[in-house]
Amino acid sequence: PRAIHKSVFLSHKRSTGQSVAGRLYEGLKDEFDCFLDSKARFKIHDLEQIVRRCDTFVFIMTAGILESEWCLKEFRAAVQAQKPIVIIRQLDYNIPVTWPTDLEDIGQAIAAAPNLVWLAEFNQECINKLVHDHLGPRRVDQNFLQELF
Repeated sequence: PRAIHKSVFLSHKRSTGQSVAGRLYEGLKDEFDCFLDSKARFKIHDLEQIVRRCDTFVFIMTAGILESEWCLKEFRAAVQAQKPIVIIRQLDYNIPVTWPTDLEDIGQAIAAAPNLVWLAEFNQECINKLVHDHLGPRRVDQNFLQELF
């Protein structure tokens, strides 16, 4: 059995971020305990509790995510639980500069979070940077993602 040492919650908007979240999940699942809604059996109302139990919260910023009620609930749960938050966004995704009053807490947390950017295509380099900078050293061969790309 694998020894899981970190758990990661992958927050994304299904209609625009599923492919990135899926690739990230595939790249991390053998080394980290990853929660991805499409791969898990859970009750929708347990999402906030699942976020509170994770070690790191990854927010995949794609079109529409800031209009998603559930993604915002997940983000707020991560902020309230003081989880490390990593933002992954496309280079051309512009994070809002000003926020509506009810979203200011999210805006402040996003401004303070480490920000990983991918260009045209989400790739191995982005996953490697996430692992190296935010999740800690992996215990498997550095080439374990080669088959994905």
